[in-house]
Amino acid sequence: MYDSYIRAFRWASDRIASNPNGGVIGFITNGGWIEGNAASGMRQALADEFDSIYVLDLRGDQRTQGELSRKEGGKIFGSGSRAKVCMTFLVKRPHPQPLSINGEGSFVEGEVSPCAAISQAKYAATPSAGTPRNAPSNHHAQIYYCSVADYMTREEKLKFLEDTKSVLPLSIYGEGAGGRGLDWQQLTPDEHGDWLNKRVGGDYDTYLTMGDKKDKTIVRKVFEDFYSRGLATSRDAWCYNYSKESLQKNIRECIDYYNQQRELYANKEISDIPRDPTKISWARALENLFIKNHYINEEDGCYISSIYRPYMKSYCYYAKDLNEMIYQLPKLFPFSIMRQSPNASVNRVISVSGPSGKKNFSCLMVNHLPCLDMIEKGQCFPLYIYNTDEKKKTEEQRSLFGSASSPLAIHGEGGKGGEVDCNRTSGITDWILDQTRKQYGHDDIMKEDIFYYVYGILHCPSYREKYQNDFKKALPRIPFVER
Repeated sequence: MYDSYIRAFRWASDRIASNPNGGVIGFITNGGWIEGNAASGMRQALADEFDSIYVLDLRGDQRTQGELSRKEGGKIFGSGSRAKVCMTFLVKRPHPQPLSINGEGSFVEGEVSPCAAISQAKYAATPSAGTPRNAPSNHHAQIYYCSVADYMTREEKLKFLEDTKSVLPLSIYGEGAGGRGLDWQQLTPDEHGDWLNKRVGGDYDTYLTMGDKKDKTIVRKVFEDFYSRGLATSRDAWCYNYSKESLQKNIRECIDYYNQQRELYANKEISDIPRDPTKISWARALENLFIKNHYINEEDGCYISSIYRPYMKSYCYYAKDLNEMIYQLPKLFPFSIMRQSPNASVNRVISVSGPSGKKNFSCLMVNHLPCLDMIEKGQCFPLYIYNTDEKKKTEEQRSLFGSASSPLAIHGEGGKGGEVDCNRTSGITDWILDQTRKQYGHDDIMKEDIFYYVYGILHCPSYREKYQNDFKKALPRIPFVER
């Protein structure tokens, strides 16, 4: 959480934490924290530390697409921002008391509106001795939320703000020539810290997780731990091209420039990394190689067919050095095999939208190396897992793929054919195979059947509609259907 806005929230909260008279914090910020998966801890902390929270969502998130983007309306700061914008008021009272609006829309006795909270915080009595203001408590803030309407233009949003003369509820302040109040909606956080777009939970939490790398003790999962994100080059303009000849030309020029500048830097003829964006694109991993005087050899990578965007094949330079992050992809698309048969289909992966994505959930099955954003922040679950480094023959694995150490025949468009001595196992766990056979009473069910079953479930319209909020928070869970 390195966002400067989030740091500002923390600094301001700390500043009034020890103030016996409480206080009010107000910010106009990026609004991603309201429902972002990564900000769940922040939301829980705010609910614990404050007595009342008021969020006016001005929307305008242009990182979305299609109808969803149009609903977000105009950008409140024009071209100055593509993210949604919100106004937030955090109220910490001298004596923690729950604040709520009654059924008639009026504040109950002892309450304070955000406007009056400032004066109350200034003049209220000091809490009793031995109860510091920042001590942990069991109370949670009353959270109020108001959003502008769908499709509002920037000008309409500004007029809305101009006409809003008070943060009092609309039912109290009213609406007329003298201005209007706000139509607050009270929110109740769930156990995950979600305020909006809450997960369905319930039966869904009992479904099987597709994979879990964080907890190695979990056995109730569909895929082994070698699923991976797509390829993140951080220099797509150099590493992708629809023309193989143009791609090779770009890569050679880029590598030559890197090695020339690396030598100059090593010989202290230059004192810093050269920042010419027409020659190369720098990112952390490549900068570290540069500083360590690491030589890049074109032959260490390979030119292969890949999927750059949905249904868009492109040539790609696949290399550990010039690709910023390759994740677990060498287990799915091994370098040794790809060098021999760069256009061959050596695997199939189900790529699903990663958590915290802005777009609606999507999934595609591909048989070539996918880009990171072929599907937004895509996680790729493989049919096969490769280990080309294993020299020792292993005993036969229990899967439909036969001997784990038998040579793999390579065939494909433009491939050279032949065999590669590698270890290949299934990406599906033994546990789910056993459970599926017991569930349906068929011993002839194979791991490949489960792979395609998962893909079918992920395309079920009712399943996707019901659990769309859950997909934005974590990887999908897979149920057993009755038949």
